[in-house]
Amino acid sequence: MNLKNFGKNINLKQKLPSSNNSKAFFIDVVVLFDAICQRTTEMDSFGINMEMYDDAFFVLIENLILKQYGEWKTELVMWYVYDRFNENEELMPLMIQEEGKEEEEEVFIESPEQLWDLIKKLEKKSKK
Repeated sequence: MNLKNFGKNINLKQKLPSSNNSKAFFIDVVVLFDAICQRTTEMDSFGINMEMYDDAFFVLIENLILKQYGEWKTELVMWYVYDRFNENEELMPLMIQEEGKEEEEEVFIESPEQLWDLIKKLEKKSKK
């Protein structure tokens, strides 16, 4: 087998920003993942069940997000994608409880940019 010409005709184009720009990369990942989930939900509303087809992709995407961002950030991304809206399409608050405090704070997150800002804020607080 001659592998000299292997890959010569492959034309790869970067679809996401470089992970060197972590904010843009994070936002694009969340936007794309959310769009995929919305597509699946929309298809279901037309009576087309995509679960058998999409389930493996969701597991793959969730595991890659977990590998890239760790557990607590992944939990926030999953909340954003799966749970930020209730069944009436109303935006639901994320309940945040700071360490050592009993009170919970309601945070409404409408965009991946706001999710990124919240993660950065929580990272700063956890370093103190």
